[in-house]
Amino acid sequence: MSYVIHFLNREPGQSWEDAMDAMEERAAAPDVLTRPPNWETVVTRVEELLGDVSVVEKPPVWEIGHGPTAIKVGCISGEWSLSVPYWIDGNVARSTAERIRAGCEIVQAATGLQAYDSQVDEAVLSDGWATEQAASVFDQVANRFQR
Repeated sequence: MSYVIHFLNREPGQSWEDAMDAMEERAAAPDVLTRPPNWETVVTRVEELLGDVSVVEKPPVWEIGHGPTAIKVGCISGEWSLSVPYWIDGNVARSTAERIRAGCEIVQAATGLQAYDSQVDEAVLSDGWATEQAASVFDQVANRFQR
C-alpha cells in the first residue's frame, strides 16, 4: 500500500476524474517499450534531490528508487508516477511530503504532465496542496496500522 502521485495529461476544463479515466484507458493499450522522453534528465535531477538512487530500465518499466526513503519515480509504458509506501509518520512524513513535492516538480518540468494527488484530490504543484496535508494522510494510515 503506497501513497501514489499520478502524472496526467489534463486537458483544459477536464476534471481530474476524467483525466484519470483517460490514463487508465491508455494503460490498456500495448506496452510502450521506448525510453521515456527526458528520462536522463529525470534520473539526474532525482539523484540530485535524493542522493544515491537505483535505476531500473527494463522496458516497459523505467524506475528510479531511493532506498532510505523508499520513494520511487517511475514510468511504465509511458505512464509516470511517484510512490512512497505507507510506513512513515510524524516528522519523517512531513520531510517525505516535501520530497514528494520536489520530485513532482522534476517530473512535471521534464514531461509537461500535471502531478495529481488522488489522496487529497489536488494538483501537487497547486496552492491547494500542502505538505502538511499529505503528511496527515501518512499519519492517518500509520494510526490505522497501529490499531
